[in-house]
Amino acid sequence: MENLEKYFEIAKVFYGDIPYHNFEHALKVLGDAKKIMEACVKEGIVFDDKAVILACLFHDAGYHEDHEEKGFATKEKYSSFLAMEEIGKEDRELGKKVSGIILATHTRAQFDSVEEKIVRAADLSGLASGYGEFLENNRKLKKEAELSEGGSVPWSYWKEGTSRVVNFYLSQDIRLTKEHDDRDGNSIFHVRAKDNLDKFLKENDEDLDRYDQ
Repeated sequence: MENLEKYFEIAKVFYGDIPYHNFEHALKVLGDAKKIMEACVKEGIVFDDKAVILACLFHDAGYHEDHEEKGFATKEKYSSFLAMEEIGKEDRELGKKVSGIILATHTRAQFDSVEEKIVRAADLSGLASGYGEFLENNRKLKKEAELSEGGSVPWSYWKEGTSRVVNFYLSQDIRLTKEHDDRDGNSIFHVRAKDNLDKFLKENDEDLDRYDQ
């Protein structure tokens, strides 16, 4: 398991050509996770880097498929199964660990281990990105939902759902390193994510419709 390069190609096979939850997203999450891992190393926080890397690669594997048709209650359970199937061929214990980390990315899941916190925080980092990226992510997610449901979703409806989801995540806190806070002691993630949400909710629906075309 020293060489993880092959798992990039293995994981990529399980991703479809959809607007947001594609392999590029998995690589973006991995990039954000690496930044968090670097901060953890500086502060002497111990973690399993292999498990984190593999969890990032597989965390949305099979997202484009019908997980219920496959016999799984959630997208995360299906992704964790695929990860276990592939990684477990060589290292069953690592496969179990990666599977557990992926399950911890579900919206309502608990996240207790350092590895679970790293991957969950990395997966949510887009909420606290620059506003342009936040808006573009919403456009992609909305388009993805429309493709899945087979119909258009009004921006007014999408805003309501986004508000519920973001506010839920704002009710939680993933604290790992000193880089979590700004100089005033406020969570950087919470400040930026709330600012992005506030801007988004003030957007004119007609302007968003034009942006979406």
